[in-house]
Amino acid sequence: MRPSQIRSRLRQNLAVRIACMYYPVAMMPAHAAKAGFDAIWLDAEHNTWDPRELQRMIALHHLANIDCIVRTGSRNPTDLYHLLEDGATGLMIPLVNTPEDAAALAQAVKFPPLGQRGLDGASIDNDYYMQGTETYTADANRETFLILQIETPEALSNIEAIAATPGVDGLFIGP
Repeated sequence: MRPSQIRSRLRQNLAVRIACMYYPVAMMPAHAAKAGFDAIWLDAEHNTWDPRELQRMIALHHLANIDCIVRTGSRNPTDLYHLLEDGATGLMIPLVNTPEDAAALAQAVKFPPLGQRGLDGASIDNDYYMQGTETYTADANRETFLILQIETPEALSNIEAIAATPGVDGLFIGP
């Protein structure tokens, strides 16, 4: 599994640089990596991305060795873990209002013991099963991340409990 640039920088107490991309631009991951960015977030919440275009862009991030965060409007567990299997380093989920919402999302995208994500291991996130799955689930839980967006008064009143939910790796505070 490809180590996360974001996780590496955070472990060193360094700042993380993230750019946002609304529309597919094939050269963006390579140029952003060369310019010193650690990640790009693909905004699939407010823009329409074809699933194959998302897969292609995520693969281009792997080639450039830069993290790819997908902000998706979907909460369907299968949609979410497909993005991780396609190689997204992290997911950003909007409008999370309760710790129950947070727990359900963590269950969907983390492997046991943190969640209930199903194991395939034959996609880009596990190097197409080239190394087997012996360390894959632990590596995925350690190197991928779940960011939840806090955007409502209800979410703000629950922020401590949301942040304390096992499997939640970060919060994005919206306007």
